[in-house]
Amino acid sequence: MARERRGSYYLSRIIKAGQLNKETLLGAISNSATVLVGKYAWTITDVKFFERDNQVVYAFGKLSKYSLEGTVKIVGKQGKKKIETDLVQPNLIEASSPFVYIPEFSGIAYLHVWNKIEREVFARRFSTIIEANFDNFFVECKIEPITDLHKFVERLMSIESFIEISAKVRPPNPLFGRVWENLKEYLEHRQATEMSVKERGDENYPLNSNLLKHIQGLTSQSEEKRYTPNDPVDITDAAILMATDGYGDGKIIGIEKETQTTITLKISEKHINFLFGREPHPDDLFENAYKQFKRISNERNMEHK
Repeated sequence: MARERRGSYYLSRIIKAGQLNKETLLGAISNSATVLVGKYAWTITDVKFFERDNQVVYAFGKLSKYSLEGTVKIVGKQGKKKIETDLVQPNLIEASSPFVYIPEFSGIAYLHVWNKIEREVFARRFSTIIEANFDNFFVECKIEPITDLHKFVERLMSIESFIEISAKVRPPNPLFGRVWENLKEYLEHRQATEMSVKERGDENYPLNSNLLKHIQGLTSQSEEKRYTPNDPVDITDAAILMATDGYGDGKIIGIEKETQTTITLKISEKHINFLFGREPHPDDLFENAYKQFKRISNERNMEHK
């Protein structure tokens, strides 16, 4: 029996704004628009919903990329001679990326298809398709990476001083992280749908930040001893922490200890992922992805509103 081929599935949040909410997103997945990019068309195929108590537990589908007109090579025989002819085949599938959307976590896990549908391409095309379902009117869909904190903190520890910290975040729904709860409450009070923040220092007067302390606290906590900051987290640090949980994006510019050169660390660089079959059964992919999202929520003290 041949061994099942596996690939990398990336974990992200789906950020919804305007007309987009859980119900309208599920409708757009179920009755997907088709968008044209260059010589390829993109749509969502093979959709399957699993419901419990009249609520969608997960939606499975495939982001599919296909040629508007392709050719298939047909091999046949004429007498003893082998001949090849090209048969025109409309809507020839070029590649597809299985995904599972789990409303409980506003989470999506999707396959990176090398040289066909890379993780960044999936995020852009999926969002474009969803927005096209509403004729791009008063709607926004974004897929934001969830950062692997253990890998991120390794890079963060290599920075001696912070020169710039910037982030763009969106209010979470339905999950939020206890460590950045003060920022969530601030955004709710302001009725803000998006916030951008940027702080700059310089090499002589770098920024004062407790970001490393907070992330080390999260990554080293146990079930018996949970990490709780003594004081509210500074707003820019909180925005970075919020972005690492998949509710925005951000970057840090600093001086590296070893080389004393300026380096840039982007939140999206350490995108969390797991290995799974490239042709998964929907239930199996859901179960695996659900465990990953549940683990992330537990490790980061995340709760529902």
